[in-house]
Amino acid sequence: MRWGNKIEKKHKIIMNIIHLSDFHLRNEKLDIMHERVLKALLNDLEDYVNESTLLIFSGDFINAGGKDFDNPEDAFYSFRNSVFNPLLEKFPTLKNRIFFTPGNHDLTRGSISILEKSHKENMLEKPANRTEFYTHFRQNVVGMELYQAFKEDFYGNYPDKNISALEDNFTLKIDGFKIGISSFNSSFLCYSDSDEGNVLLLEEQLTNSLEKVGSCNVKIAILHHPLNFYHQSEQEMIKNFLEKEYDLVFIGHTHKQQSEFNQTLLGNCYFSVGKSLNSLDTESTTYTNGYSVIEFNPGFTLKVNLRKYNRIGERFIPNSDYGKENGVHEISINKNLGNEKAKELRINPRFKEFLNDIGANFRHKNKSTIRLEEIYIYPNLERYDYSSSDEERNTTVNSKDIFVDININDTKRVVILGDNSSGKTSFSKKVFEQIFEKENYYPIFIKGEDIKSTDTRELIKLKNILLNDQYESEKIPAIKRPFFIIDNLNDAKLKHIYIKKFVGSLVQNNFDFLFTWDQLFTFNEIFDSLISKMEVYEIMPFGKKYRFQLLEKWTDFEIFKNEQERLNQLYEVEKLVDSIVGKNLVPAFPLYILTILQATELYPTENLEKSTLGHYYDVLIKSALGKILVKNSDIEKYYTYLSELANKMYEKESKTLSEEEFIDFHKYYVKQYNLHKNGFIEMERNLILSDIMLKNKKCYKFKYDYIYYYFLGKFLADNLEDSIIKKKIVKIADSLYNTDDANTFLFLSHHSKSEFVIQTIVNTARGIFPNIEMLNFGDDIKEIDKLITEASTTITLDITKTPREYKLNELEESDEHINSKNSISYDSEDNKNSIDTIAEINKSFKTIEILGLILKNRSASLKADPKMEIARETYFLGLRSTSLIFKTFLEGEEFIKDEIVQLISKDPSLTKSDKEELAKKFIFNMYYMTAYTIIKRVSSSVATKDLEPTFDDLRTEFKGNNAISLIDIANKLEYSSKFPFQELDNLKGQFKNNQFSFFLLKRFSLNHLRMFPMKEVEKQKICSKLDIPISTQRHIEMTSKVTKQRRNQ
Repeated sequence: MRWGNKIEKKHKIIMNIIHLSDFHLRNEKLDIMHERVLKALLNDLEDYVNESTLLIFSGDFINAGGKDFDNPEDAFYSFRNSVFNPLLEKFPTLKNRIFFTPGNHDLTRGSISILEKSHKENMLEKPANRTEFYTHFRQNVVGMELYQAFKEDFYGNYPDKNISALEDNFTLKIDGFKIGISSFNSSFLCYSDSDEGNVLLLEEQLTNSLEKVGSCNVKIAILHHPLNFYHQSEQEMIKNFLEKEYDLVFIGHTHKQQSEFNQTLLGNCYFSVGKSLNSLDTESTTYTNGYSVIEFNPGFTLKVNLRKYNRIGERFIPNSDYGKENGVHEISINKNLGNEKAKELRINPRFKEFLNDIGANFRHKNKSTIRLEEIYIYPNLERYDYSSSDEERNTTVNSKDIFVDININDTKRVVILGDNSSGKTSFSKKVFEQIFEKENYYPIFIKGEDIKSTDTRELIKLKNILLNDQYESEKIPAIKRPFFIIDNLNDAKLKHIYIKKFVGSLVQNNFDFLFTWDQLFTFNEIFDSLISKMEVYEIMPFGKKYRFQLLEKWTDFEIFKNEQERLNQLYEVEKLVDSIVGKNLVPAFPLYILTILQATELYPTENLEKSTLGHYYDVLIKSALGKILVKNSDIEKYYTYLSELANKMYEKESKTLSEEEFIDFHKYYVKQYNLHKNGFIEMERNLILSDIMLKNKKCYKFKYDYIYYYFLGKFLADNLEDSIIKKKIVKIADSLYNTDDANTFLFLSHHSKSEFVIQTIVNTARGIFPNIEMLNFGDDIKEIDKLITEASTTITLDITKTPREYKLNELEESDEHINSKNSISYDSEDNKNSIDTIAEINKSFKTIEILGLILKNRSASLKADPKMEIARETYFLGLRSTSLIFKTFLEGEEFIKDEIVQLISKDPSLTKSDKEELAKKFIFNMYYMTAYTIIKRVSSSVATKDLEPTFDDLRTEFKGNNAISLIDIANKLEYSSKFPFQELDNLKGQFKNNQFSFFLLKRFSLNHLRMFPMKEVEKQKICSKLDIPISTQRHIEMTSKVTKQRRNQ
């Protein structure tokens, strides 16, 4: 580390750092030796503690995990009462100045399972898997729960901290200078006494900590294990990292006092290995306790005071065992030795703050300032291929791949497209950081509005000015060349024709650059012939996987009692966000997702379901208008205007208006509401700047679908007394197979609590498949039971996979399915009489969704009978739809079977019997997937604990109906993290002679087991009841998609 980052020689700071280690408290009360040592320590510290003193404790608070304590849960608090509290009472200036790390004795080995031990072996043997395990252990280290609870309590009021199970980081100021302390947990794998060579300090622990303390003037690291104790694959990396990035490193474990000062080309770093304060050493009764005091003047001197305990005098004296009679060792720090590092590029700390600025005022109740690095997820990009004269051939790439291409010169001119809310600026900042780490370039960040000339010489002048703002190095290394990052070039103070000329000059003069632009159609119009000379990408909205990972980062700001509580919150917020985003209703960009999450801060966890989705759409729209309008009264005026405008488009049966039509509407509105006759230009400008409306050439449309449907739904809800409007609503409800009509009624339901709206959708439900008898999954599925074989119903629970692994796999598969499937759309011109069965099934699904929305939103305001009626019709519609599909399958079963047999007939390894069995399995899966999907759709639509009494009444009303019982258990598994054991026992008996229903029960239960953490004994109990085999083989050769690090994606 370069000593004293930005510390001038004329100004000295001197810190006293007290280094204690390895206390090994054995039980609730101090033994006689511990009492004497502690008393002597308190007296001795009088000479060293002042206002600039820190106290470092490098691990082993207690002995052997507290096994000799009457109650091990009190062990760490006993230490606090016996050691830290007396220190703080005598030396109040140590408040918020005590920092520590856990030792191997602070881990309770008795709670370590075989599975956790297998994790350790896997991490030691396969370094490639460590990143995935970092994510696993960072949340919780099994065996260190007591230490973690103690730590979180101890630092509860510390002002500037970042705490996890694997690394803790703190910052504070001493004499005006910023001090960073990183505490690294190197003991999380100490499952046996053979630690040497078998412990890890993961690279992610180091790099993530450096992100937190990197801008500090002095950086201190605390570890328990010396360097030679780490796995051989990591020793050199850890040593180099610490020497390069940290000034002082404090270590424990060996009980042998050592001091070492390393001056290398990497940097200058002092290592202090602490003596023990354990009162008696197990190896020798002649062992003497000790501690160290380091007087540190960064960039100048380092004075080490070695102290040891004298038993005869019962006091601490200088430790002369290392050659100095007074136990004092002084080191003069040679700043010039590290001048190779001084030549390295360093980002200006102020500019680093800009790079980490999220760009919006998002706050979490547990975090007043959110940094970009804490929540950023790298998006996918769509690459536009203009090489073909035919239609553009586009591909999807991960945005991180671009950085690799840039560094190896495969890509030198990049364009990133995206609208104002897609995250272009945040992406540009991450591009800066990523390219800065590469060896070939130094990036320069330029705002588009600062481009005022087409002359590249002006760009060079601007670059030289920005160099001083963005870097603090005196000289740019000769091997690096500039890479220009121009954010929002469309904001340049130039006409479009001159922007094209500017980009042409960049290309002609062989500049390397990346610029962002707002819209594809304007880009194509302006740059035409230049496009083939650039790599063009567009930022894609987040799929389900990336949305979930962003929600994880947000949820990690919370403090939870356990992993189950964390997942409950995470899954509930996920359902909320997915419901709001819908099928591309809201663009799934981080800005919108974070705005929704910000809105959830107004609601406690248990109330998320109760807040209507309409509230969140309202937040998004008011957030957009709030960029332009200040007064709430002005925003309300715009709401009325936009409601009328949406209805105008609906009546016109077009979502676009020409400029002339928009002006005519404005005149109509002004006359209708008797307003001032001017104002169109201002209205148009505000709606476009606020991202409510989009202007393409001379056509206008709502920028996003949800805005159109929100205001159309509001218009209909505000005018329900009008008989014409009521007829419109009935017509819309009858055409829910049409996406526009389905979304319109959905948003109407957000706005209105009208009994008319409810009765209309209930009548719609009753009118779908009215002549189809509802299934009960009893005697009516006997033919399906005949298809069941052991192979077709075998499912396995792999208990070595975490809920997160299962979840990410599920989301990835869902994203791939959504991207690959061809959707079926039904134009509004279609005559209902010609709508086929598929369209009617689609209508039933939309109806179920709307009924569920009404039930959830009004669970507290609807009376019992209407609630029961809506829930009943939701169940019935789902089961009638299932019945219809089953009937279709049964009628064509022989044909399907023959087709499958014919398809596989060319395989000579299969006998006729094998082929028939495969055909039966395929047909069974058709039935199973239909039933599972529709029941899941019903439960996802209605499930909330607030409706549990209604669900119970339904189950009682239809007692013995297997289908109703399956929906009921699916509901419980949907909204509760606790497994319903009693219901499982009841249904197992009910389904005793019904294999199909029993298999569905198994499947719903298995999904729950995969998604929620549960004690192994409970998992085994459930699997035993349901005949589900348990796999214990660790499939840790995970796909690269699963092993990518969660927080840095």
